[in-house]
Amino acid sequence: MEDYDVGPILWGAARDLARRGGAISANSLRHAILTSETEASALFDIEQSIVEVSSEIGDSCKRFAFPKGNYTERPARQALEARAQTVMTTDPIWADSSFPPWRLPRVSLSGAYNRAAIELKMTLATGRWLINPNGTARY
Repeated sequence: MEDYDVGPILWGAARDLARRGGAISANSLRHAILTSETEASALFDIEQSIVEVSSEIGDSCKRFAFPKGNYTERPARQALEARAQTVMTTDPIWADSSFPPWRLPRVSLSGAYNRAAIELKMTLATGRWLINPNGTARY
């Protein structure tokens, strides 16, 4: 079965995707697990990554995705203060009309996933089941 490359993209590809209407998210400067960092370091990382992505894509970065989905409320609020409109986690929940509009779950993918695993995760996510099938909200 064919594997997919789900790693980071280069800035040129990110700019091209943004120009074509794609959603580009900041994901921290070092991809550190921000809940393991000092609060000051995590807050700086969030703000600077949003600034860097905005600069690179030539437009305001409106999304922040927590590395591996790990977050707490204070860093989520920092992302909003840094002008992100959406803060994404990997909570195993379905976002409906009662969900805060600024916070969305996302499907976590990594280079370790083959096509079958990606298709399973996407099927579960679009079928209103858990975002992460293992129920941990983390991968």
